[in-house]
Amino acid sequence: MLNLAFESWSPWFLGFPERARRELDKGFALAREVNHPYTIAFILVGACELYWFLRDPAAVDRYTEELGPLADEKGFIYFQAHAAFYRAERRIREGQVANGVAQMHEALAGMRAKGTETCLTRLHPRMADACVRAGEIDEAEAALAGAAEIMERYDERYMEAEIYRHRGDLVLLRGGGQAEAAAEFERAIDTAERQHAESLELRAVMSLARLWQGQGKSAEARERLADIYGRFTEVLDTPDLQDAKALLASL
Repeated sequence: MLNLAFESWSPWFLGFPERARRELDKGFALAREVNHPYTIAFILVGACELYWFLRDPAAVDRYTEELGPLADEKGFIYFQAHAAFYRAERRIREGQVANGVAQMHEALAGMRAKGTETCLTRLHPRMADACVRAGEIDEAEAALAGAAEIMERYDERYMEAEIYRHRGDLVLLRGGGQAEAAAEFERAIDTAERQHAESLELRAVMSLARLWQGQGKSAEARERLADIYGRFTEVLDTPDLQDAKALLASL
C-alpha cells in the first residue's frame, strides 16, 4: 500500500495524469480498508505531493487538513512536519509571505531532525515555487540551491529537470541574460527527456517557448511545443496542458 503513494507519482512524470489519480485512489481504498493510521498518513503525504504536481492547491489543502490532525493525534512527527510545510505554503499563497517562509524553514528543520533529507529535493522546489508567486526571489534562489545540494549529495534526481527550469525562470526574473536562461531550459529539457519525464519536459519546453516567443522565434517555439504537447493522449484538462494549449494558440 505504501508503494502506491509513490507509484501514483510515476504515471504523472511519464505523462499520464489520469492514471496517476487512479493509482492514488487505489492506495487510499486499500489504506482505509485496513484502517492503519500510519499507512493512511503516508498515503496522504503522497496525495499532497501528487496534487502539487497536478497544480491543484485546493486538493493539497484538503488532504493536508486530514493529515495534520491525524499526525497530531498519533504523534507522527515526520508527518506533522509535512502538514506544517503544506500549511505554510498555503499561507504564502494567501500573502503571508514572511510567516509562511519562516514556517517552511521550521518544518524542514523538523524533518532533518528526524534524520530524513531525501524528501527535500521535492520540498525545496515547492518552496521556491511558492516564493516566486509571492515575489520573494532571494528566498526562491536559496530554496533551489538547497534542492541542488541535496540532489547531488544523495544522487536523488527525479526533480532535477525542475531545478534547472526554475533556475532559468529566476534568471529572467532577475533581468539576467536570455542566453543563460535558455541554457538552463535546454538542460531541463535534456534531463527530462533522458528520464522519460514527459510532464517535466512539457514545463521546460513551455518556459523555452515563452522565451523564444519574446525573441520573435514563434515558429521554432510552436514546433518545439507542438511536439511534446502531441505526446499527451490521456487527458488534456490539467493546468499544465491547458497552459500549453493556450501558448500554442498564441504562437
